[in-house]
Amino acid sequence: MIQLIVIGANHRFAPLAWRERLALTRDALVSALRALHRDLPQIAILATCNRVEFYAGTDDLARAQRTITNWLRDCFAIGGSEFDDYFYAHQGEAAVRHLMTVAAGLDSMLIGEAQILGQVGAARDIAQQAETLGAELSRLFLDAVTVGKAARTRTEIGRGALSLGYAAVELARAIFTTNPPQQVLVIGAGEMAESVARCLAANGIGPILVANRTFERAAELAEKFGGRAIHFGSIPDALAQVDIVIASSAAPHVVVDREAVARAAHARRGRPLFLIDIAVPRDIDPTAAELEGVRLYNLDDLREVCDANLVRRQGEADKVRVMVEDATRQFARWLAERASAPTIGALYQKAEMLRQAELGRARRRLGDLSPEQSEVLDALTRALVHKLLREPVLHLKRPNNGWAQSDYVAMTRALFGLDQV
Repeated sequence: MIQLIVIGANHRFAPLAWRERLALTRDALVSALRALHRDLPQIAILATCNRVEFYAGTDDLARAQRTITNWLRDCFAIGGSEFDDYFYAHQGEAAVRHLMTVAAGLDSMLIGEAQILGQVGAARDIAQQAETLGAELSRLFLDAVTVGKAARTRTEIGRGALSLGYAAVELARAIFTTNPPQQVLVIGAGEMAESVARCLAANGIGPILVANRTFERAAELAEKFGGRAIHFGSIPDALAQVDIVIASSAAPHVVVDREAVARAAHARRGRPLFLIDIAVPRDIDPTAAELEGVRLYNLDDLREVCDANLVRRQGEADKVRVMVEDATRQFARWLAERASAPTIGALYQKAEMLRQAELGRARRRLGDLSPEQSEVLDALTRALVHKLLREPVLHLKRPNNGWAQSDYVAMTRALFGLDQV
């Protein structure tokens, strides 16, 4: 019988410097999935800038937890105390509720942000392509996306298409409360960078420069929002000209080093430079914050903006929590019915075998029966079987009294001798 577990770390428990250690590229995700699949029947990984979570479907929860924990420790050299401090684990219905909550935008740094829904769907797609996704995890991720979409259409939790890009722009607006910045440099041209550029343009902050390793993509993004593309190698020169840099590339390493920032700070002759790094791993060398005239903000520094967003959306968040609970119960019911299906099938199979045997003996004793009489006898025995099995089947489908699903299944198989069929 498949049970569910999630083990993960996110922005609530793990600092940015530590979350960077867990950053996984798409190729690394596929490799991790296939490695873990050797010992786990079902596995999916949800990896974003603010979380990495391992969802497993297993018939042995303790073994699954050991497998994932050991893999993480081996791959990322995580010590025992670090694991205890920064990781969480949820099992069964709690694991289901957690993913529903994540997809609904309630566990994001910015409540209601839109990107997480696509990331949950992408996690399922990657696991499906890696052939590590079984029926239970597949259904869980699909249901999570469904409740996430419903939360955004039936409530206003996502009003304004909130994202970390939005939070970065809100921070930029807070920095320049009087005089607008002369220029803003956006590093990257992916989904997050586009969100940043859109928010900048909507708030009249600019002009916007866009730098990306692929110049054509930078030009496409810049044109969409009335900006100008520059070559990736021109970033050091641009640092001396712009007032704000918002970095969100997908590079696996620093793309703006301390030396480049130091040269720009010197050339600016006291004019401050504001750097907002929302990439994981980070795009800008963290030690650049030590330079005079440089103000460097990272993902964790956006928390004040995000907390203010939570206050504004608390009422909508309460509505979404009700939706999450409903979806969690529905999934738990489906999972219980699925887990009990083989036992229910075996129960009816044995009952039918006994019914047919007794029916045959009765017909031999009764002698010749008319078709109508035979039909009545058959209907009578069928009705008795179904009425007798109704309560056991209901308990198998929907356990109550605090009993575990496995307890009901084991008890039913023992009471009716189903393993002897």
